[in-house]
Amino acid sequence: MEKQAKDLSVYKKKFDDDIMSFREYEAMDYIRELKNQDRLDEAIEVGRVLLDTRPELKTYINNFGYALYNKYIASVSEQTEVNENLYFDMVKEILHITKQEKYSPYESVVNHVIKYASNKKPIDYAMINQYLDHLDPTLLSKKPFITKSNKEGESRFERWYRLKARALYEIGNYKDCIFYANQALAQSIKWHYRNLQWICYYKAMANLKLKNYDECEKDFLSLQGQINNIDFYRALFELHTVKGNQKEANTYLLYDLFISGYKSDLLPLYNDFLVATKATNDEKLIEIVSVFINKLKEETNKLAEDDIIDEKYKENNSSDLYDRMMNELVNKLSLYLDRATGKVVHYNEEKKLGTIVSDEKSTLFFRQSDFIFDEEVKKYDGVEYTEMKAYDSKKGVPTTKAVLLLMNENFDNYFHF
Repeated sequence: MEKQAKDLSVYKKKFDDDIMSFREYEAMDYIRELKNQDRLDEAIEVGRVLLDTRPELKTYINNFGYALYNKYIASVSEQTEVNENLYFDMVKEILHITKQEKYSPYESVVNHVIKYASNKKPIDYAMINQYLDHLDPTLLSKKPFITKSNKEGESRFERWYRLKARALYEIGNYKDCIFYANQALAQSIKWHYRNLQWICYYKAMANLKLKNYDECEKDFLSLQGQINNIDFYRALFELHTVKGNQKEANTYLLYDLFISGYKSDLLPLYNDFLVATKATNDEKLIEIVSVFINKLKEETNKLAEDDIIDEKYKENNSSDLYDRMMNELVNKLSLYLDRATGKVVHYNEEKKLGTIVSDEKSTLFFRQSDFIFDEEVKKYDGVEYTEMKAYDSKKGVPTTKAVLLLMNENFDNYFHF
């Protein structure tokens, strides 16, 4: 049975005839009922009159704020045409009269503006940062959001730090990005959906912009494999290029090249490879890398007037040239980076990983997937490899591993087991 709407005629008469006699509960109940009955214009009118004539009354304020929110804020969506002047006037009014507290529309208003800014094209990170500052994160709930399928999601507290780090980075405020990221990293809470890793990522990017290279490298190493769709190897390549560590930079560049494979949208990676190749002064390598890139540009309608494709390659497509380029590269890896030799002393067939002892008697971890070719690995196999910095997530410390591995049948068998 549908509940009958409360008769508000007594409140209306008292409001019209003797507003100074309105008590706290009456003011709150009157506006709350008007709001619940969807009589928003009346609720807003009553609220504004009370603000002017009875400033000592307080308990109705949140209901008045929700009436404003329901009429002017909640109705605004991505699909609607927005009168921004009216929208932000109402936002300003609600935030002025309410506080960040329980039963208040304050947080809902701020969150709506953040969503509004996030839906802009491009995203308005300056607006997001501005309205995040309206919230005190210490007052936000740390309880995880529970989805309809009973899974835990991020809390409001987590969301604030995730958005804050991203917004500060995007608007170029790198020092504050690092400050708030460090605040987040110091919190002893349960984080959800890789939020802490994303915060760490923007901290690393901010450190890169500020040339804090050691901190940046540490963060990037710890993030490898933690977040999808982020090319950490390219970031580490750029980091070591700026530092002048070209062979170390090339290690990340070539590793990225091998694991990424042939893709038409990887032109920036291939251009970086061309720059590294020109530094080798190997004419054959430079030629094949250059013609591969120009052929790829031609196929993707990006070929410039001064990009030349030699007649002898006219019949080749970029996929064929990529294979030729990679075959040439495999034979000349030492022109780009340091190579070492060693022997497999442990290999777990099930997990496809193992340990190498180098010719300097040090041990290195490796994965079978990091062999350049899909080769069968056995204990005591001789291998050639490059050492690359990595991160031991179990121990929480930087480490190294062997990558770009090749079988070395001519490896000197001086190890004794």
